[in-house]
Amino acid sequence: MRWLFPWMLLAAAPGFCQARVGEHPAPVSEHQVKAAFLYNFAKFVRWPSPAQARGPVRICLAEEGRIGEALRVLVAGQTLDGRPFEVTAIASLEQAASCQILFVGEASRKRSRSLLARLETRPVLTVGESEGFAATEGMMNLRVAGGRVHVEVNPEAASRAGLQVSSKLLRLAEIVPPKGER
Repeated sequence: MRWLFPWMLLAAAPGFCQARVGEHPAPVSEHQVKAAFLYNFAKFVRWPSPAQARGPVRICLAEEGRIGEALRVLVAGQTLDGRPFEVTAIASLEQAASCQILFVGEASRKRSRSLLARLETRPVLTVGESEGFAATEGMMNLRVAGGRVHVEVNPEAASRAGLQVSSKLLRLAEIVPPKGER
């Protein structure tokens, strides 16, 4: 299967795509690709608060699942600007508010809508994997089409929360138009 942004996978973490000489590399699953995107989003987004720049880089999950498992393996021992990564499942707004990235899987999207509405102006990058997620309640969406993972970005939503998305990522993503232009 071919995936969009293969450089993100290769740069994701040492050892993520390594194979021994003479061995065939194991195929990379959709969950591993999405985990690599979540990991790399931390490198391509800037948060406004100095408090967000201290402590671990928290990637939170609205539900436990295979992406969480893949993400934990991927970030083990990794740091960003000297800060370790922490992956945790959350159940409340109070927990989500201390995250840098919140991933909302397909299964938890409906029950997370009220949580996402309350996070709208907080500096938490909200990422989903559902059709229309970035257009309706989130900032980024990981959509699979044609055997590839496509990234959709809603810069307007990210800006409302005080987040700055790197122009490098914006050039490679599908931009969700502002609400008035849809």
